[in-house]
Amino acid sequence: MNESAQIETNDCSTNETDWTSYYKAPFKATTFTRERTANLLVRYLSLWNQEHQRQHPRIIEIGGANSCFYERLRNEFAPSQYSVLDMNEYGLDLYRDRFASDIESGKASAHKADVLDEQGLGSFEQADIVFSVGLIEHFDPEQTAQSIRSHFSLCKPGGLVVITFPTPTLLYRTTRSLAEMMGKWIFHDERPLKFPEVESTASTLGIKLKSQINWPIILTQGIVAYRAS
Repeated sequence: MNESAQIETNDCSTNETDWTSYYKAPFKATTFTRERTANLLVRYLSLWNQEHQRQHPRIIEIGGANSCFYERLRNEFAPSQYSVLDMNEYGLDLYRDRFASDIESGKASAHKADVLDEQGLGSFEQADIVFSVGLIEHFDPEQTAQSIRSHFSLCKPGGLVVITFPTPTLLYRTTRSLAEMMGKWIFHDERPLKFPEVESTASTLGIKLKSQINWPIILTQGIVAYRAS
C-alpha cells in the first residue's frame, strides 16, 4: 500500500485526537490558518444573506468548542443567537468564560452534544446557518455520513449548511507526512475526505450552492455550501 492510500484509509491513525490537550495547546499551524479559513467562511456564510436578503441569522457551529470563529462571525453577521455544540467540556468551558457577557445576554450559548446522536440533537431549535470546520473527518465512513445528516437536521428548510474537511491533495499528504515524521501530528483519527464522499450524502439533503479547496492553509481543506431542503 502506498503512502497516500495509508493516509486516506487512516491505517496509521488508530488513536483518537486528544481534544482537551489541543485546546490547552493548539496545533501551532492553526494560528496561520485560522484567519484564512475565517475569511473563506465569511464569504460562504454570506450566501445566506444573499439568498434571504435578511440579517441576524441564528447560527449553530458544530464542533470547535472554544470557537476561534465566533468573534469574527459575530461582527460580520450580528447573529440573533449563536450556539456551539461539542462533546469536549473543557473547550466549552473556555468558550463560556471568554464570552460570558454574550452568553448571559442570550446572544451565545454552548452545549455538550454529540453530532452522532440524532435523537439528542432533536432538542435544539433549528438554525438559519449550520456549519462545522474540520469535524466530519474524525469518524469512520458511516459516522461521517451521519454527522453530515446531523448538520441538515439542525438547519431550517431553505437555510444554509457549510462544511469544511481536509482533502487529500498532494500538498496535504506531503505536509502531513512531514509532520508525522517529526512527531508533530496530533490529529490521530483525522481521515482526509474526497468531495464525492461528502457530496454523496449532502446532495440527498440539499442543493449545492458552492464548493472549492482552501489551498493557502497548506493542509488543504474542501469546503461545501448547501441550501437545506
